[in-house]
Amino acid sequence: MDEYISKESAISIFEAKAEMAVCTPAQSYFHKAAKMIELLPAADVAPVRNGRWEMSEWISVKDRMPTDEDEMVLADESQQKLESSLKALESNEPLTLAELRKMRYGWVWVISDDPDLTVSGWAYVSETGAITIWEYKPDSIVGNVQLEWEEYGKTWIAYSHQPKDVCRKRKEI
Repeated sequence: MDEYISKESAISIFEAKAEMAVCTPAQSYFHKAAKMIELLPAADVAPVRNGRWEMSEWISVKDRMPTDEDEMVLADESQQKLESSLKALESNEPLTLAELRKMRYGWVWVISDDPDLTVSGWAYVSETGAITIWEYKPDSIVGNVQLEWEEYGKTWIAYSHQPKDVCRKRKEI
């Protein structure tokens, strides 16, 4: 283990050595060494803290393990969540505006029948609506379409994943 002394102690040791070496060439070296130590930054060390371990009440790992009944409840909950997710994937109904707002900072599949620009594809859900990104060249994104919350259900709808029949869904807007 490393041992440390305080900066002040090291300086005082070299000053004391300089006083003992009066009228010798070593005196100036000890003064210079003390000055150099004074200019050095202090080491960033924590003080030693001595302590002792105290025994507390022993808790066995076995006391904290789930029972078979707990595991069955967790398995049932997981199965219900899985079945719910599968039903949502199969039905893939359009998201409500409330559901869409909860998906902020995520991705959704959007369909728009805006006469100026028809868009179907993945969109990023932002603070103000959804933003689609399209590209004309493989390496460059050329532009995007911003779909506002106020127009949801009127000119565009969103799904949690891509519908199987995009053409049929377009007519539903």
